[in-house]
Amino acid sequence: ESPQILEALAATQHAAGETNQAIETYRRAAERMPENAAPLLRIAELQVLTKDYDGAIGTLRNALAIHPDSATVCMTMASTYVDAGRSPAGMAEARAIQRERSGRPAGFALEGELLARESKWARFVPRSPALRARPRARRELVVRAWAQRESEESSL
Repeated sequence: ESPQILEALAATQHAAGETNQAIETYRRAAERMPENAAPLLRIAELQVLTKDYDGAIGTLRNALAIHPDSATVCMTMASTYVDAGRSPAGMAEARAIQRERSGRPAGFALEGELLARESKWARFVPRSPALRARPRARRELVVRAWAQRESEESSL
């Protein structure tokens, strides 16, 4: 079974309303592409649709293990925590990622996205060394982050 065919089958199953079958088919695709986080992201999205938030968060952790600095995975994880009504747990996750991956942006991206969704950017700026910089540097950082996210999404 080709991973690409499995992904096409899963997309068709999802479009036909067969969400649980689509999740299982994406899992088979993910097993055949262990270095690719795209099937895991799709699984997590479907798990959120079925309100399996714990499953989605676990799946996103696996995706983050594959792509530790993926802004896309972090943004999806933040959305999942917000959808589940568990922003404080999301913050704890973001800070754990910051500790585990010191000097890498993933944890700060997750925390920033969670705070942005709650309109609490002012609380985030003092925690991020890059965002404490001058306003122009902040704008450039945001532009670079979005460019990186777009690049990652096109490569997934």
